[in-house]
Amino acid sequence: MKRYIVLILIIYSCESSTEHRNGRVITDTGVYKHNGLSIHVIDQNDQVLYTILDSKGDTLITKDRAFSMFQKWAIHIDQNMNVWVFSSDIGHSCWIKNHLNKRYEKHEFLGKINTDSIPEEVFNTLSNFYPYSVNKVNK
Repeated sequence: MKRYIVLILIIYSCESSTEHRNGRVITDTGVYKHNGLSIHVIDQNDQVLYTILDSKGDTLITKDRAFSMFQKWAIHIDQNMNVWVFSSDIGHSCWIKNHLNKRYEKHEFLGKINTDSIPEEVFNTLSNFYPYSVNKVNK
């Protein structure tokens, strides 16, 4: 009986949600919780797929482009609940939350992101990606 209980606890801990590193940065697959959001990140055929649900289970964001599991990537949720997706495979984008209608609108970046226009916490995540990682400078 004790072994059965231990086995159930192990299975539950493997499937349960985990908090993001620093509360808002995801760099691995799994299910994450943050301020009422449920972020599901999976590896499907070596491609990263993500879906973000609200507290009711309604889909707010679903990936529109998969990116390689073998490239550097991160998902960062900023203080305004905007969702930044960084990928050395397909580039960077931001799902900006419209607080009036509670929907997210995607903005893709072509070329280098103007680092003066993003929060410092987001820049810290972005600075792990080339060319921002070259000669890292504190903002």
